[in-house]
Amino acid sequence: MGNNTNVLQFNAALDAGLEPRNYTYKKEEVPLGNYDARLDFMIWSKNGNAINCFFTVFPSGQLISLSVYKNAEDDFLLGNLAVGRLSFGTVFYLNVEQNFKGYPRLVSMEPQDISPT
Repeated sequence: MGNNTNVLQFNAALDAGLEPRNYTYKKEEVPLGNYDARLDFMIWSKNGNAINCFFTVFPSGQLISLSVYKNAEDDFLLGNLAVGRLSFGTVFYLNVEQNFKGYPRLVSMEPQDISPT
């Protein structure tokens, strides 16, 4: 885990001054639909089967967390994006839908060539 990726370990994120606990993952708080959000950072899930992505939603400034899970090929792909190699600070157009349990699920993310304020 962690080779050739930008994904941080939890303690490394804290040491870098990042605070994952400020980002919500609660189903009633993470917005569904399509919207722009900046990828602030990523950390490995506790079991290594997911990458937890931390975003700032535009224009609200809401801090949210969405996960990308390992697929059958042992990759962390979302469409054709190798999630573990994405650059922090990049703005993405997110598509977030509800999964079968009612939780938000990151369906797709497309890099945007914009600089939201």
